[in-house]
Amino acid sequence: MIRRVSMVLALAGMLGLTATTANAGWTNMLTDGSFTAANLTPSAAVVNGANAYGVTSGTLPGSPSWSVADSIASGTPRGVMIASTSSGAAQTYFGSTLPANPLTSGLIGEVSGSQVAYFIGDSETTTLSQSLSLVAGNTYVVGFDAAQPFTSNANTGISTLTALIGGTSVLATTTSSLPNGTSASDNSIWQHFQSTFVATSTGVQTFTFSYVGAAAGQDILLDRVFVANAVPEPGSIALAAIVSGIGGIAYRRNRARKNTAV
Repeated sequence: MIRRVSMVLALAGMLGLTATTANAGWTNMLTDGSFTAANLTPSAAVVNGANAYGVTSGTLPGSPSWSVADSIASGTPRGVMIASTSSGAAQTYFGSTLPANPLTSGLIGEVSGSQVAYFIGDSETTTLSQSLSLVAGNTYVVGFDAAQPFTSNANTGISTLTALIGGTSVLATTTSSLPNGTSASDNSIWQHFQSTFVATSTGVQTFTFSYVGAAAGQDILLDRVFVANAVPEPGSIALAAIVSGIGGIAYRRNRARKNTAV
């Protein structure tokens, strides 16, 4: 009996059905959640000769699944910037380096790269969005990493960043809840945020980040964005049933042998 149970447990481990590896089966429903595919220096959009660029409308060059829109009453909109956190890269906007993202918690296959989305606008609202297909009643896991860059220390306005699905807020943070770095390259400021969302309708919906920058607003860095279906894949359910069935057969055979012996 012990040998059969051991075989069942070993098979469960090989199939990735243990609690510690359950998240490994999730896949990110968003494209380029770490902004690694985005073109860092398109010829017409270099910002102040730095290793960063800004987009105020349309799609991110190199990562067209992400759409950008900026609404501002007056002044110059800054939109969404893509900037490098590589130590070997040129200094980015405002002559400051940016901290690399060291986080690994909450991963579902979306790893941090050397590029981040950089929300930097004052007194404006900027959105970054893409489409995804949802199924009513399914639970989805939503997550992202955020940080407040060191240059924000000179600003006092509290900015907000909200993740929405189909117009419904599912996860949010403000610069008042993000720690201030002690230096431009201080990567201890990165924070991971994660929540769940139950879809109320089936079909294509829009996943959106809405950044609201205050006057003299503090900036926000964004990385490792993901949406994953928390419902097990049909294949995983079938494999779990097989493992369970093997365990049940072993148990019934053992009981039969004991009854016969008596």
